[in-house]
Amino acid sequence: MEIDLLNKQLDRSNDEMQELVKLMKDGKTLVMKSTRVRINYYKRCRSSSKLEKLENDIIKFLHIYTLVISRDYREVQLAFRRLSLMIESKWSKTGMVSGGHGGCVVPKAPEFVVGLNRSVQQMKKWLLDEGVSMKIVSAPGGCGKTTLVQTLCHDSEIKGKFNNMFFVTVSQSPKFTNLVQNMIHPKGKEVPQIETEEQAIDQLQQFLKEIGEVPVLLVLDDVWSESESLLERFLCDKLKDYKIIVTSRFELLRFSTPHKLDPLIHEDVRKLFLHSTTSKFGSSSGGLIEPPDWLIDEIVKRCKGSPLALTVVGKSLCGSPPETWESKLLYWSQGLFVDSHRDL
Repeated sequence: MEIDLLNKQLDRSNDEMQELVKLMKDGKTLVMKSTRVRINYYKRCRSSSKLEKLENDIIKFLHIYTLVISRDYREVQLAFRRLSLMIESKWSKTGMVSGGHGGCVVPKAPEFVVGLNRSVQQMKKWLLDEGVSMKIVSAPGGCGKTTLVQTLCHDSEIKGKFNNMFFVTVSQSPKFTNLVQNMIHPKGKEVPQIETEEQAIDQLQQFLKEIGEVPVLLVLDDVWSESESLLERFLCDKLKDYKIIVTSRFELLRFSTPHKLDPLIHEDVRKLFLHSTTSKFGSSSGGLIEPPDWLIDEIVKRCKGSPLALTVVGKSLCGSPPETWESKLLYWSQGLFVDSHRDL
């Protein structure tokens, strides 16, 4: 799309230059004819009127052309910026989708997703509406908040709308100047270091205004309650279509009513666990056999519906013999299963 825009701008510039050349050639012909008019006052008067009209046409053309050049220059700048972001996205090893800079690229799409259909549809509706707004996605650690936003960023309709996507991991102790530095400057490029938060706010606002003629999506992933005030600095009401998704294990009610993820139903819990274990375990003969349903159900029950627990436990048991599965279950039955996201 960006290359087509640049080609159209070049074609239009060529057409306008051809029009100017035609005006100048017509002017030259008219001037030559006028110099040959001596005595016939009628012809001299008519020739004078034609010269005056030609002069006005040239002045009008140059005035309009100056405005068009100025407009086209801004459009070409934006097109080049978007094109450079798209090229960077294609070469990024992290699986970046359209838009993004440096360390703010969108991670690869999740390999396996269950239980997020309702959230995906609700969040898509909000994203596809025009306007400037922020949405908080709130849930305990390991429940699928990041999986949800990654899924959204790789959705075809969302990618079709947002040419500029930025995925910023905030975490527990963020430094605002570093977050902005990574967001607005390409990775590996020598750029001046942002020294103060005031400079960071000014540069971020300027950057958003430059790219804000097309929709912008910013993901602020894993924001902690002590960083809630930081969210205000990413807002920019002057943009036409600017969406901010914040994922947090805290509700952050100061900004909006949080979107909460639905608990996984039993069918989805089993699917996620079996996907992590590849649905089989090792046998004494060296092959892989199907685990019995009762053993799957008991282990899944201990994970209490946590997607992170289901994935971690499933991968830890993948390929293990049934004796390992049963010993794990016995160990957990004594109340020793960890519930902490950090421990997992």
